[in-house]
Amino acid sequence: MIRGGNAYGVIEHMVTHSSYRRKGLGKDLLEFTLKYAWDQGCTEVMLLSGIKLEGAHKLYRNLGFDEFHRKGFVKFRPNYLCNV
Repeated sequence: MIRGGNAYGVIEHMVTHSSYRRKGLGKDLLEFTLKYAWDQGCTEVMLLSGIKLEGAHKLYRNLGFDEFHRKGFVKFRPNYLCNV
């Protein structure tokens, strides 16, 4: 439980088709999603991103996401990646 059991949001695997990048769509979608999360009473929104996606990371920083506040870890179900 975080923040007294209040809701929180998670954004993962946000992808913009290469033909539509750098047109503001990702920014608009994230701003909409954040407003929705705040309206629902979320106290924070966590965002997971691929480690090498520097262009996306710049967008997230510009929208106020803090990359140094937390550290994320992922564990996949055994054999999951072998079946993809």
